[in-house]
Amino acid sequence: MIPRNRFQTLILALLLLTGTAAAQQENADRSHPSSPLDDLLQANHLSALNAPDETSWLLFTYVATPTDGRDSHRSRFEHWASDHDTFNRHPQWPSDAGVMHPHVAVLQAEQARRLEAMPGAHPLVSAQNLEEVRRNRSTFDFIVNHQLYTQEGLAAAFAAGKPIVFPLDSIEVKGDWIPADSPGVDANRYHISVGADGKRYALASMHITTKLIPNWTWATFEHEDNAGRCDYIGCHDSFGAALPEVAPLSALGQRYPACRKSPALRTIFAKAGLDEAWQHYCLKGSQMDFTDSTGQPILLGNTIPEKGMVNTASCMTCHARAAFGKDGLKTSEDGSLDPAPVAACPTGAPCSPNGAPNPSWFWLRNVPVAIQTDFVWAIPYCAVPSGQETGRCG
Repeated sequence: MIPRNRFQTLILALLLLTGTAAAQQENADRSHPSSPLDDLLQANHLSALNAPDETSWLLFTYVATPTDGRDSHRSRFEHWASDHDTFNRHPQWPSDAGVMHPHVAVLQAEQARRLEAMPGAHPLVSAQNLEEVRRNRSTFDFIVNHQLYTQEGLAAAFAAGKPIVFPLDSIEVKGDWIPADSPGVDANRYHISVGADGKRYALASMHITTKLIPNWTWATFEHEDNAGRCDYIGCHDSFGAALPEVAPLSALGQRYPACRKSPALRTIFAKAGLDEAWQHYCLKGSQMDFTDSTGQPILLGNTIPEKGMVNTASCMTCHARAAFGKDGLKTSEDGSLDPAPVAACPTGAPCSPNGAPNPSWFWLRNVPVAIQTDFVWAIPYCAVPSGQETGRCG
């Protein structure tokens, strides 16, 4: 294990290199499951547990680093495989920058489906908010090599009865995007990308999860202009923010002050050559466990993908529900609870499970009825059905 002070020295040096020789680094990422920077990140288990916010920002810097030179607006994670690249009959690692194929966010789609039968009801999230998941080469290769991209492959995995465990250098990034010409959006303050439809999109929020520890690390970031950014659960950042704790306002949906960066994070950003727009993204919180030492559930939710359920959201508990049955089909439509039990969902649906996972999600009288996909929701949700060429995310 690399001592923490040595780790930081090494990672800062490599971040500087990725800023000046990013194209070469990205080529290395594509030809081998992990890069030297990946290896250093995965060696940092101790910091992931004891300094989770610092780890979250190091990962943020790593995935946001430009890969086509210091002045490029194209980030490393945008070269990785999307659900579109992964969940089809012929998954292929993207050979170029990886065209963006954003789709309606999973939770948004499921909320809309549930509301269809309710007269006068409307989706809780605007249809303008789109989502895209990207995964690094190690994560992509694991899904493909284990045939986890089709429902037939999942049925075979269930029959084999072997737990699904991703490699230590696995990373996934989920971005939520809005049209760059949306009212109130200053494109100069956002990371901008172009979709397959030729339209420009602004990154409004981002989840980053890694296999640094067995139950993954979880970090969620929001643009500082997002309304209600710290509502309900506050914003918590002990490393990258000049103001580590921001309490929720009593009035919901308001703008919060800008998240000014700490000197340590400004140094990391500068060495990595990050575009000025990244200064406007805030760490809302990091999660490394289901509960605190007293057994209270740890909550973490983002105002865009988890809109309407931030007050009950838990990244870890939601993703713990990602599982499939013997037929290769998902055993839960999404991470939310439906119906919403009063004890767990005091404000009603939509509601997220939180705290320790419920064994009944996976077992019936000690017999397995579902196999977890190691917290990766895309596998049961996006797997290609029998007789089809693409999954619902492909």
